[in-house]
Amino acid sequence: MAITQSVFPLQTTKQYEYDATAGFPHKNSMATVCLSGQLPEKLIAIAEAGFKSVDIFEDDLLHFSGTVEDVGKLCQSLGLSVSMLQTFRDFEGTTSKEAFDKNMDR
Repeated sequence: MAITQSVFPLQTTKQYEYDATAGFPHKNSMATVCLSGQLPEKLIAIAEAGFKSVDIFEDDLLHFSGTVEDVGKLCQSLGLSVSMLQTFRDFEGTTSKEAFDKNMDR
């Protein structure tokens, strides 16, 4: 399945040569929650900044009009691996069982 213009309206032909890993033995990753905009814009910005890995925030996927497979294809085309899906949040300070259960159910 080809990635369509309607799913990914931003096009880039830039080759990403900058390496944000600074020689570390592991991949540095940037979280999509750190940036504003839609998921494709965020992924392009992360790749252009030289990162090789991304942490995808759950809300970015929930508001994305494509499929998870589309996200994977876009990441691959940008040279990004997905290091984490950030779903475990809003648990700090949870004191009620109802709030805890609601967070676990999502």
